[in-house]
Parts: sequence; C-alpha cells; structure tokens
Amino acid sequence: MSITKFRKSLSRFFKPLLILIVAVFFIGCFTIFGTNMVDRGDRGEEEQGAIAKVNGREIPGEGFNNAIGAWERQMETALDRTVTPSEVAGQKAQLLEQLIVREVLKQAAEKRGVRVSRGEVRDEINKMAEQQVDQERSQISARLGGKKKAGPKAVDRQLVELLRLKTGDSNMTIESHKSQIRDSMNPDDVRSSLMITKLGESIKRTVRMSEREMVDSYRMVQARHIVIDSRARSEVRAKKRADEVLVKLRSGSDFGTLAREVSDETYTKNNGGAWPYPLSPTQSYGVDPAITRSLFALKPGGFSDVIKTKNGFEIVKVDSEQLNLPKDFEAKKKQYKTQRLNEKQSKVVQDFYIKAMDSAKIEVIPADLQAYWLQGQARTKLMTEGAEGYKKAMTAAAKKFEKALLSNSNDAASVYSLASIYQGLGEDDKAIKALELALESASEASVEGPDLRVMLGDLYAAKGDNKRAAAQYEIAGEVGIADLGFLQQLVDKFNRVGKPDLAAKTQKFVTENSPPEMAPTQGGSPQPQ
Repeated sequence: MSITKFRKSLSRFFKPLLILIVAVFFIGCFTIFGTNMVDRGDRGEEEQGAIAKVNGREIPGEGFNNAIGAWERQMETALDRTVTPSEVAGQKAQLLEQLIVREVLKQAAEKRGVRVSRGEVRDEINKMAEQQVDQERSQISARLGGKKKAGPKAVDRQLVELLRLKTGDSNMTIESHKSQIRDSMNPDDVRSSLMITKLGESIKRTVRMSEREMVDSYRMVQARHIVIDSRARSEVRAKKRADEVLVKLRSGSDFGTLAREVSDETYTKNNGGAWPYPLSPTQSYGVDPAITRSLFALKPGGFSDVIKTKNGFEIVKVDSEQLNLPKDFEAKKKQYKTQRLNEKQSKVVQDFYIKAMDSAKIEVIPADLQAYWLQGQARTKLMTEGAEGYKKAMTAAAKKFEKALLSNSNDAASVYSLASIYQGLGEDDKAIKALELALESASEASVEGPDLRVMLGDLYAAKGDNKRAAAQYEIAGEVGIADLGFLQQLVDKFNRVGKPDLAAKTQKFVTENSPPEMAPTQGGSPQPQ
C-alpha cells in the first residue's frame, strides 16, 4: 500500500488516536508525576519563582509553567484548534492541586522513613512506557476490529505510521517511541510517586480486623450531630458552648431542636443535625475518625460526650441502626472479611492523607493560583460548612482573580474563572462586566476564546437581550470554526435566541465539513455511521 493510501486509511481515526496518545501521555505520566512532562527546550536560563510552599519547602514555578505550556501545545496538535480559556483554567487548577498534594504526601512519606532505590525508579519508568504503548496498541486494535481482526504486527505498523505522521520523524519506531516516553519522565517525580505508593502500602500493613469488627462493619446508623465551630469563636468559648449544649441534652432537651438552634454546620442543621445518608464504620469518608469511633460506640437513642475535632467540637446521636449482613455471609465469611479489610485499609489511608493535608502549612504564592486553590477549597467547604462556607471561599477566590487580572489583564483563563464564579454566585451583572472588559478592551488577541463569547452570550440571553446574545454567538462561531462539535451546539443557541437563519447557516457549514463517515441525524448532529 502506498503511503498516500495508507494515510487516507488512517484519516477516519487519526485524530481520536492522536488525542489518546496525548491523553495517556499526560494522564499516565504528567497527572501522576506532576511536572515530569516539562518541555526542556523551553527552559530559560533564569529560574522562575516558586508557585507554592508546603511546610516551608518550595514547589518551583518553572516546572508548572513549562508543563502547562507543553500540555497546551500537545492538545492543540491533537485537537487541531487552540485550547480554550476554560480548558486552561481547569488544567491549571488540577495541576496545582496535584503538585501540592504530592508534596504533602512526599513529606509524610519521608517522615515515615519511606525510601525508593534508583533501580525501582528505573523499573517504574520502563513500566510506564510499556503501559502507554500498550494502551495505544489497544486503541488501534479496537478501532480496526470492527472490520477485521488486526494482528499484533498490523497494529504496530499502524501505530508506527501514526507516530511518524505526528512527529514528522520517518525513522520513528516503537522502541524509539518508548525511549522518548522514558526520557520525558523526571526521575525525581517518579521517585515521589513511588514514595507515596509505598506510604499507602505501609499504612495498610498496620491495619487489622477481628471477626467481631468485621461483623460490626455491616452496621449502618442514621445519626445526627451538633457542631460548635472554633473558627467562628475562640476555642475556649467554643468548648464552653458545647458543654452547655451537652448539659441541656442531659436535662432532656430535644437533640434535633438544639441542632437547629445552635449548630454551626449549615449543611445539616436545618434537618435537625441529621446526616442525609447512613454511616458505617468503613464507609464514612469525610467524617472525622473521632466522630466515627463515637458513633459506633453508641446504642440507638444515645448521644456522646463533647468530641474535639479539627474544627471545633461536636456531639453526636444515633437515631437508629441496622445490621445488613449478606445472605451468604456464613458461606463466604473469609471473602467478606478480605473485602471489609480492604475497605478499612482504604479508609485509614484516606484519613491519614486528609490529616496530612489539614496539618500542612500550605502557601500558594501567585494571585491567580491562590484563586484556583481557593476554588478547590470551596468544594470542601460546601461539605463541611454548607452553602455559607462555600460562598465565602468562592468570594475570596473572586477577589484573588480580580487582583491577578490587575497585573495581567490578558489572562483569559482567569477571566473565565472570575466570570464563572460570579455566575455561580448569582451575580450575573458582575460576570457580564468582567467578560465585556476582557473581550472588548483587551490589548492582546490571546484573551479571545469561544467559551468566553458563549458565556457572555448566555448571560445576555438570560436577561432577554437576544440581539446581543446572537452577536456573541456569531463571534464565538468565527473563533471556534475548527471545532464542528462546538458549532453544532451553537445551532441550538441560535434557535433559542430567535435566529433561525444563523442556525441554518451554521448547520449547513457543519454538515458540509463533517468527515465522510459522519452523517447528520434527524436533529442535525453528525453521528458516526
């Protein structure tokens, strides 16, 4: 087969597989190891400042910025379009969190005496390279299997051709591809990852489970709690208030009524302090271990003494309990014990990680990354402090994004994030102002992004300003013209704002430019035949 015909035969699945290679490359390596995907060719002589400090130890900014840059280039090659501000924002937030968590756990592993040899690092790098290539082979095999079963040699030929097309290197082989993967990995980052894995394994080895505990693990309780937060007052005053609540309970006051009146945990207080789901000894993730221990020492109707937690003090009560033993429990007791032990081990490891994060002193330095970090913390606040805690954290994140944009108004990812926060908080006017300022007054075209235009158009549409909404959708279509899936979404938006002519025009463009193997459905969306 000639190279021209062979390239045509690959066109049907070239882009999905290219995306897979990039995804495996970054998810399998970059995501796990953080900055191992640094594009070394972009490194300048001058070192960049730290992006964060964990217990005084710096996380250098050079690796972070180079990794984001490498990710953008790889994704743009795979997608054949510019990555959007929302995609960049998501990647920055994800990478920042990964790097901080990794550093916290690496330090915890060091304190525990975990060590990793050079040989283990080398073996892990070889393993990762083999795993990536195996996933690429599996994807090719799956896509070829619809017509005929492709053998290993045929799959490797397809993979080599794809890699040569991607890199422009006509001498590329499977082995040279593996070598590139190995070279791209930072041994120090691989060592960190292995240390964290060994940390988890060392914690699991300390966990035991008796038969009595195994049976108790099938207990499920419906419970309530009253939370007195020491962050809202001094610890002395919080303890005094908790003690006063306990006195009232012992005097016969109703637990649910007191929870509604005095609990600082807004997520459950309006429901009398009741957790919205049953708890078990091995399945109560996110609940302080001290609380779990107290709950399962109580009988139905009983309540605890004052329990000290990381954020203050709590009193818990068990409303009811149920023992849900499987019907074949006696016949498969050994199997169930192994399962429950694994669950307990996972929870102990998870609790250790949470405690390590809570006790770590974390300082994020750049204003925009401070904002991403606060956004991530807001999700935790929603579970622990309810809507008010979430709103407070997101408001703080918005202020950090505003500060970041004062020094870099062309940071489209920060613009998107700021507008998203305002929109989520119900402050649409502020979201519109932020987007208008960025899109209409920017000094650089890099601020442009179809997702920013669509967000602004949606906000206009929500206010009934269909004319301005349609104008934004039109610009978005021009900016995102290379993404047919995105244009298909615009068809519906044009129809919703009363622009059927623009909807029809966009649909025509999508249909005419869809690959031959894609055919429009009745609704107009192209689907594979």
